[in-house]
Amino acid sequence: MEKISLAEEEMNPGKILNYNGFEPDTQTRNDKENILNYWYPVCYVKEFPKYKPYPFELWGEPLVFFYGKDGEITCLQDRCAHRSAPLSIGFVRDGEINCRYHGWRHDAEGNVTTVPSLPEGRVPKGTRTPNYPVIIREDMVWVWPGDKDKADPNCGLPDIAPENSEKEFKRVDQIVTQNYNYASLIENLLDPAHLQFVHQGTQGDYIAPVDAVVPESCKVDLMTYKEHKTLPFGKLIGKVNAENTAKPLRYIVVFEAPITVRLEVIFPNGWKFHQMHYCVPVAKDKTKLFLRSYRNWLRYLSDSSVVKANAKILEQDMWVLLGQNERLRRGASRYNTPVACDKMAVAYKKWKDEIYDKQGPWFKEYNPADRSGCGLIRCGDEDMEDLPRHIVAWGGKGMQPVSELIDEVQSRGPYLWPTEAENRKAVTSLSGRLYTDFGEKVFYVATVLFYLFVFITSFIYTLQQVGVIENTDN
Repeated sequence: MEKISLAEEEMNPGKILNYNGFEPDTQTRNDKENILNYWYPVCYVKEFPKYKPYPFELWGEPLVFFYGKDGEITCLQDRCAHRSAPLSIGFVRDGEINCRYHGWRHDAEGNVTTVPSLPEGRVPKGTRTPNYPVIIREDMVWVWPGDKDKADPNCGLPDIAPENSEKEFKRVDQIVTQNYNYASLIENLLDPAHLQFVHQGTQGDYIAPVDAVVPESCKVDLMTYKEHKTLPFGKLIGKVNAENTAKPLRYIVVFEAPITVRLEVIFPNGWKFHQMHYCVPVAKDKTKLFLRSYRNWLRYLSDSSVVKANAKILEQDMWVLLGQNERLRRGASRYNTPVACDKMAVAYKKWKDEIYDKQGPWFKEYNPADRSGCGLIRCGDEDMEDLPRHIVAWGGKGMQPVSELIDEVQSRGPYLWPTEAENRKAVTSLSGRLYTDFGEKVFYVATVLFYLFVFITSFIYTLQQVGVIENTDN
């Protein structure tokens, strides 16, 4: 494991400042806990499909979510208990998920309830697919991929964002998929020195031009769980307060195990812009970022304007991190010469190295020796490079990753398997789109004709007034 040490100064907590409500809390510490024994977000509730399965990959493991009979969202491994076909390309009926291959039905606990090829009521004893605990919190769906006996809805979660209950803030939700490792994204968010250079033309303008030297903008007062024992395991709190930049730079950044970064920016005029970043590891080189932005200013701005601004900043990060990721894939070191401004990112990496189980958190394969079909073989980052690329041929699109195949099959489902209900839903959806498109075109044409009529009428009236043409009314 790569050993990291700062070239300029040792890690230290720095001066303890007022961190605006982020003083050390008292929740139970789970030192050296498995990184899988936490809750991970997988979807915003408002975007969760009501009538079909929702596929998701977490730490490389295929999962499927759906609404059970009790109206609660449940999660199973995305494979049938019969012959391991993906359940996510099946369908949901009466709170149970049906396999598309042979119709085997699984309830919310993963137990097989119906086998259509057997006499009614007959099901092989103990046949099931493993399930995972799920909770709803802050309008998000969370899953616990680790030891089910340790799943507690009150632990293993980041602090609740207080802005959700404060009326002065407006919230904008986004989901952004990035093709690089989740740890690279977290380290990027904890790095103050990159703002001036990566975000030239956006955030960098608050600091200085790229050819200026402004070390104050990179000075972080840091609190860590190592020095402050009341902080939960892994928690890091950093504060930047720079006055000699182009504009005063004041912000707080907080890392909460295992994947959450909170950002608080305080503008000189009192405006506040806060963000919650949930950096979910989908695959080794794929991260799903659940981004929530809060602001107490210009609330009338459309959500799309905030999404567009965030997209620009994320794109600037993306190209740098993709380039770094390519070097790392070829054996380069993540930290060649770390310096003082890297101390928060280095503190995160040390925590990550400490918590990684010897076996590693990444899903490698199902365990063929486990007769129950419930076992998994996991691995660390180093072993992920040796995994085969799971690709399949699909139509005229060439080779596609399995996760994209699942999305494709789901979108084509009503046409591939047009049951009466699905077909009616597809036709209704199609007719709705046609009606909407036709209505929009009629409205557009009518609007153009109206303004054309007003223009011509006004033009003729003006010509009559100046005597260019004769007024026929006289």
